[in-house]
Amino acid sequence: MVNPESPESIVQKQVEFYNNHDLEGFISTYHEDIEIFNFRDKSLIIQGKSNLPNRYKERFEVQKAHADIVNRMIVGNVVIDHEHVKYVTSDEIMKVVAIYQIEDGLIRKVWFIHAE
Repeated sequence: MVNPESPESIVQKQVEFYNNHDLEGFISTYHEDIEIFNFRDKSLIIQGKSNLPNRYKERFEVQKAHADIVNRMIVGNVVIDHEHVKYVTSDEIMKVVAIYQIEDGLIRKVWFIHAE
């Protein structure tokens, strides 16, 4: 059984909100000072919780994104998910690794690795 306050439960809630296209719930799992990075080139994709709605609104409302967790690892306050992400607007499946760092019961940093 997953501890309701564990890093795994926080990331799982985020995935469920993502798959239900619940933007408000999704954003509630993130820290005010969230930083999201591209792992390969170390570029900052998103900084600050207030920038999440603009980035995810279309993904939820138009593309109807859905992520399937292929594999998950938990190491302390870090959750690593291998995800397959699909959009209704495309037949392509994106293969992604997401590394979530949890602080104060919220997602504080994320690094994404997209398959090339």
